[in-house]
Amino acid sequence: MRYVKGVNNPELTPATRGPRRWSRSWTPGIFHAKTETIAPLEFPVTKWKFALLLTQVGIYACLFAPIQLLIGMQASMITRDYKEMVLSVVTGCGAFMAMFATPIFGALSDRTYSKYGRRAPWVLGGVLFGIFAMMGLTLSWSPWALAGSWVLVQGALNASFIAINAIPNDSVRVEYRGEMGGWLGAGQNLGALLGVGLATLCTSLVDGYQGIVVAYVILALLLTVCVAPYLLKSNDRFLGARRDPISVTQFFRRFWIPPHKYPDFIWTWLSRLFMFTAFMTIALYLLYYLEDVLHYPNPATGVLILSTIYAVLTMITSFIIGFVADYLMKYRRLIFISSVIMGIGSLILAFLQTWTWTIFAAVFIGIGHGIFIAVSFAITTRVLPPTDDSGRDLGVFNMSATFPQVLSPIFGVPVIVLIASYSMGYTVLFGAMTVMFLIGGLMIYKVKSVE
Repeated sequence: MRYVKGVNNPELTPATRGPRRWSRSWTPGIFHAKTETIAPLEFPVTKWKFALLLTQVGIYACLFAPIQLLIGMQASMITRDYKEMVLSVVTGCGAFMAMFATPIFGALSDRTYSKYGRRAPWVLGGVLFGIFAMMGLTLSWSPWALAGSWVLVQGALNASFIAINAIPNDSVRVEYRGEMGGWLGAGQNLGALLGVGLATLCTSLVDGYQGIVVAYVILALLLTVCVAPYLLKSNDRFLGARRDPISVTQFFRRFWIPPHKYPDFIWTWLSRLFMFTAFMTIALYLLYYLEDVLHYPNPATGVLILSTIYAVLTMITSFIIGFVADYLMKYRRLIFISSVIMGIGSLILAFLQTWTWTIFAAVFIGIGHGIFIAVSFAITTRVLPPTDDSGRDLGVFNMSATFPQVLSPIFGVPVIVLIASYSMGYTVLFGAMTVMFLIGGLMIYKVKSVE
């Protein structure tokens, strides 16, 4: 194995498997998987971790730049009076797709029987279709066309996203998954920062809708460059035996995870739901907060500045906490600390509505989110049901991060639109998000199998 240290188990050669094992012979090439899924878990080397980090950079750049900037700008061009409504409908439809795409594509990747591995084909397919769908966004200048294109982008890129996030669970030893969470979290935040930065640059240099079109094209090129290193030498693990066929009814029935059997899974899921709902609400309405409350001269540039502060602190914190968490094993305490820190940031946005205090809020949210994403990944892999369906289970778990994208518009639109004053509307909205951060942090203490 090139991406891990260790020795292959000689009993896992193709010739020793039973009649239902992979019997077709091939000469392993640059794209081929070389290790079976049942091989021992290993310690990942830096090159492989960096390749996974890059995939997260590309995917998150293409997901976050539209959510935080480009779709909001398109909504403003379509209608100035109802821009919040258009933004909420478009992002809500996309989030609804992402919510169901992750468990379904995760389950399909669990059962993918390919010499290229079971995750890499979905990474490649999702990226290719995602690029095609992003080109559709460049032609979408009505609310429903914009929503339809964004739904396709979310579905495609989340197919790649969930396949990538299942890879560490397939091959990395449990005691190193906090570190892996730090790597993946750093990639996600670097991607969000890079995506927003490129989108801001494009829309600043090129006026009007042409700038938005250029931004989507640049993001598609970035995605291609970032995913290529992993796909060229993914060394994905392959299924050595075909799994028993199941009906469509059985396939969807398997998504139900009984709460009474796996209470720690459910409590962790709920904790993430509250935390991500608060975080996504702030991210979604940040552009309009700068425009309508702070009256910042260039809201897009303001979003870039705040995103840079937040992302840099998140990356640094997630790397450090990834190692510290694996050493201390105090995961629940760290999650609660992160909820308090992010809650302070949200409280600042609610009541101290100046540009200087908004920068301080970005600092608090960046540090808190860095702690959260590193530790949350480590907890997640520990509370998953003991099955070989890690893609499906992580997909169900990831609904706690995608469902908030549906909830955020539901919370945001009534508060902002119905309250006459923008300032008071955002005070109520971000004040409520502070409470959600704290509830999410407290819920993690219901998880008993993890300290």
